[in-house]
Formats: sequence, structure tokens, C-alpha cells
Amino acid sequence: MGFKSNGINDFDTTMFNIYNVCKRFNLNNQKDVNNYTIANSRITETILKLKYPELTRIKNLFNEEATSKCLDEYLSILKISPFINNIKTNLIDIEVVEFTRKINEMKKLLMTVMALSCFAFSSYGQKKVEKQIIGKWCNPYTYQSTGELKGFEFKKGGKCSAVNIPSLDLKTWKIDKDGYLIVEGFSKGEDGKVEVYKTRERIGYITPDSLELVAQDGPPRLAFLYLNTKSIKKLVTSEVAPDKK
Repeated sequence: MGFKSNGINDFDTTMFNIYNVCKRFNLNNQKDVNNYTIANSRITETILKLKYPELTRIKNLFNEEATSKCLDEYLSILKISPFINNIKTNLIDIEVVEFTRKINEMKKLLMTVMALSCFAFSSYGQKKVEKQIIGKWCNPYTYQSTGELKGFEFKKGGKCSAVNIPSLDLKTWKIDKDGYLIVEGFSKGEDGKVEVYKTRERIGYITPDSLELVAQDGPPRLAFLYLNTKSIKKLVTSEVAPDKK
């Protein structure tokens, strides 16, 4: 049987078209080889099942700089607050209104916490902050919506661990001279691949009850609030009733 370069194949295109659109790698160029190696290592089973038209649509989408930038920012946020994956993507209008109301309530909580006990990092010495940060800090939004305590535990001696976040294997923490909290460890993706995890976020303020970490000063400003586990149940009411054993 003869091979037809212009016949539609199982990939929903022709071999001629594939040859025409694919970039040719220069095997003598180390940069090309490195780029190919990285791209090839990230091909998943899901990608392998896609047909040419769908892959083309995805390629064109990611060629848009704004889209790629938004995705990069989303993945950065997702590493810090994995609970975002639990938010429904098919909310009806009334659910959107209710979700907005709850977000506004949490904003009021944040403002209340800041108004009652807001301390700038500059008012503290580094040693005082390092002492005060020892303990477990969890995300109040996650606790309110799911009843689960998820966050970080900072221990003496610079040791660190994740609280109820199986994908994170945290090892160390430290505060640098500029007031940035640096956390290091490893993260595991859904495919089981382990990667180095490192964050450097400015300590906006810290009190016995609350900790604000600023990931981006903006614009727009991106900050995350954590509450000490000793206080979170007093300050936040969970919408999920505890399991009765």
C-alpha cells in the first residue's frame, strides 16, 4: 500500500501539513536540544490523545502573551492556595451572588483583623518576628468553606511543614533582612512528578492571631491572610458541621 502524504490520517490532518508547520530542530544547537527535551518531558497522556485541530487551537491560545501571563499568575496563586481548585466552575447566577456575598464578608473579616491588631513589620525586630511566627497558620477562607485547617507550621530551628496539604513537602523557613518570608521544600504534581518548591513573600503584618503575606505589591496587590490555629475557630465560623464520631 502506498503512503499518501496528502491523505487525512488518524491525527485529523495530513503528513504534508505536519511537515509544513513543524519547526525543524537543529541538533547542533544546544538551546534547541534543551527546548526539545523540556517540551518532550511535559507531554502527558492527555496531550497524546488530542487531535491536530485541538492542539492547533491550544497553541494559538498560548501564543497570546496576556493569556500565558494570566495562566502563570494563576499557577503561582494555586501553589499558595490549592483550595481554589475546589471552587465550582458551573455556578448559576444565584450561587455567584451568594459566593460574592461570602467573599465580601471575608473582606470585612480581613479589615477587622487589620484594624484591631495591625502591626507593620518595620515596628518589629527580625528576631521578634521570627519568634512570633512560630506555630500553625491556616487559611481562613478554606476553613470557612470546608471546615478544614490547611496551611503551614513554622517550627523552631527553621523547620517547616505543610498542614493538611499532601502535595507539599516543606522543609525550611527563614526571614531575610528585608522582611521576606522564604519557604522551601518540594511539591508533587498530579502526575507524581516532584519539583522544587520555593516562595519569597513579604510579611505585611503579624499579630498573635493573624499573618499577612504579600506575594505581589501590585498593581494589583496580591496578599494572603492566615490565622493562627489557636484563634481561627474563634474568629471564623465554618459552614461545614464537624463530623460526629
